[in-house]
Amino acid sequence: MAKSHYVNPFTEASAGPYFVGRESQIQTLSINLNGLKAKNPNHLYVVGLHGAGKTSFLQKAIEIAEEEGFLGVIPILDADRLAKDHISTILRAIVKGLHSHMGEGLPILEDWDKGKESRHFFHPHSDQLETDSVRQDFENIENYMETAKVDGVLVCIDEGQRIHPLALSALKNSLQGLSKYLIVLSLRLTVAAGGLVKAGQVFLEEKAREAELDFGASRFFVDGIGMGPFESNQEASQCICKRLQGNIIQFSEETIDLISRLSELIPREIISLASKIYHNAAINKMHHVEKDFFDDVFRKEFLSEVEESKTFCSKISSGDQNTLKGLAMIRKPCNPEELSAFMYPFLPEDAKSIVISGIQGTLERICRKTGICLKKDDCYEIINPIFAYALELALRTN
Repeated sequence: MAKSHYVNPFTEASAGPYFVGRESQIQTLSINLNGLKAKNPNHLYVVGLHGAGKTSFLQKAIEIAEEEGFLGVIPILDADRLAKDHISTILRAIVKGLHSHMGEGLPILEDWDKGKESRHFFHPHSDQLETDSVRQDFENIENYMETAKVDGVLVCIDEGQRIHPLALSALKNSLQGLSKYLIVLSLRLTVAAGGLVKAGQVFLEEKAREAELDFGASRFFVDGIGMGPFESNQEASQCICKRLQGNIIQFSEETIDLISRLSELIPREIISLASKIYHNAAINKMHHVEKDFFDDVFRKEFLSEVEESKTFCSKISSGDQNTLKGLAMIRKPCNPEELSAFMYPFLPEDAKSIVISGIQGTLERICRKTGICLKKDDCYEIINPIFAYALELALRTN
């Protein structure tokens, strides 16, 4: 049954119950959870650019771990804190999770928060980061796990790129030989040269270098999980459809496809654009969003790109407009032969070479004189999908 009120399902920061896809990443996690179950955990890192869905993946990981009988916690690191504070954040998150699991039987969280007056923990007593104290606390917590009948703890460290190098080293030194912890370090990177997993590895090696050349701190994380865009349009569509399930507003298939394409299958971008469409539909008290309404919202939300595309189109010839329109509509990198076949599917054989040459000349000129078009490996594409669609709309009205 549809909800009777307009409730925007695209406003949550993470997927939660709307999590979709990521089968290969979930499989890697499951293998490592089996290692934890066998008391032989291999710690791992999750790496991706901003908006790739790392936090949502961590929440899903916690859900899966708890279904397997483990405790799951997600400590979030503060970039402005010292190494000792980062370890405190991690330990306290575990203590808090275990305390909640055990109820009031053993008030270990209250004891932890006493700081230097704590009776059961060693780390809070020191003003410095001391690996021996940290290890003793991890060992103590393992004993509490046995009391609480918890098989192990999955510790998903969000914003792990903030971790102090010495905290990374202390974590490795403290957990070596302990079998009831599985650490997942989430890394948000700005670039991913050589691929996500490799970029994560390089990042960890740099952290280890800063930790007095403790390269074992980077090798502590055996497995890497890359979080890029969704792997298919189907996953992106599911991301939207799952949030709209039971909602008073529904999107047409064409609208969903446009949102997925213009967002380049990036989870955060999908949610952001879908939220704009939903918000405008709610204002207009619509129940079903078709492509025409999507286009109207697009023109309003991306006014600068729409105006820029109109200005650009007014300055080029009709032939150039036609070629650019084909490139915008084909929606993928293509060479002049492919673009010609897309634009003129019934072109006579004796005219193909002339048309292909003309298309290539146009694309070369546009790439050379503007930043709109990019050539790579003899293929051409419009770099920005938002601008590509703005061009498509502008050229459609000409």
